[in-house]
Amino acid sequence: MLTLLSVLLASLNFAWSEAPHAPRRGRSNFLGSATYFNSTANYPSGGVVGEYTNVLSEFSYAYDWQPDWRFGGGFRGAWAESTDGQVTRENSGLIDLSVNAQKWFELLGADFAAEGIFAYPAFQPDDLGDEALLSDGAMRLRAGGWLFLPMRTLRPYAYLGFEYRDGGRSYLMPYNVGAKLRMGRFWIQGEWRGFESVSDDVETDNRLDREAYLREVNGGSFRYYAINPSLGEAALEVGARFGAYSVFAGYAMTVYGTNSAEGSSILLGLGYRLDPAARARTRNQEAPEPSFDIQREEYDESLFIDEQEGLTAPPEPKKLAEPPPEPPPAVEMQLELKRVPPKKKPKKKATPNLDKLMKDTEKYLEKK
Repeated sequence: MLTLLSVLLASLNFAWSEAPHAPRRGRSNFLGSATYFNSTANYPSGGVVGEYTNVLSEFSYAYDWQPDWRFGGGFRGAWAESTDGQVTRENSGLIDLSVNAQKWFELLGADFAAEGIFAYPAFQPDDLGDEALLSDGAMRLRAGGWLFLPMRTLRPYAYLGFEYRDGGRSYLMPYNVGAKLRMGRFWIQGEWRGFESVSDDVETDNRLDREAYLREVNGGSFRYYAINPSLGEAALEVGARFGAYSVFAGYAMTVYGTNSAEGSSILLGLGYRLDPAARARTRNQEAPEPSFDIQREEYDESLFIDEQEGLTAPPEPKKLAEPPPEPPPAVEMQLELKRVPPKKKPKKKATPNLDKLMKDTEKYLEKK
């Protein structure tokens, strides 16, 4: 599955990319994307003096520190052009820097990820300036949570949060409801997302002054810096993974809103995942990503199915019995047989005692 950050959501300009996946210890996720937005009208229905166009670039990094913890950060930049019918204004630059964290839990058979985001602005609107707006320019602190229902290839999800904005801006309640379907290396995701203002801007009573400023610098568009905005939009995204790389694209269209811009967005993005524990995968197929399981994750990860690649660790080959040692080389021997004549026994010498023999013979004869 894509290793992308959805947690870098910008107020009035939703982040794109796949819904968050469960962490895998030691994995790093890199994401770069560009979103094109165009608007010629506002909500509630009413014409705009001119036109507003914005290209938002986002770069982020996330590190899965533990099986249930993820930390990350990133930055955003933008280019904007507005026209009020007479003058065309442009602007570009860095928007903000952000850090975020996620903590994952198992909750009644579902996966739950609590998250926190802090974003510090590098751009702020200048009420005396004459440049197109790049963002709201507010410091943001957000807390919220994702809920996932693991259903193999289909993965429904929902998000609800609360966002504090400084500078007297209204506080927001962002939300997402959608589902993601995986088909091998490809995925498709559809969702309904938006935000509601849950407090009043300090300039609520000076709305006419704010709107006059936006007509001058933003072509009258309420894309940024509007008072008490609310918005809902439908989005469709598709993507594919090729090894450690992923590509994705999307289209979103606003459906309703209050004090916000009406328009559509087009997204293109590229992701890269660095996973030291990744296993070799099949060439043309990936398995569905598993649900979050902290008990599983605390074991050696190389023993389990890789979340994105979908392959088990290859079994160890059986050890073959060692062959018996080879006998030593034969030694050729030659025997030479020789006939050896038997040794002759030495002849016994005759006993020379003849006198005794003669006497014995005489005695015998005399007795006869």
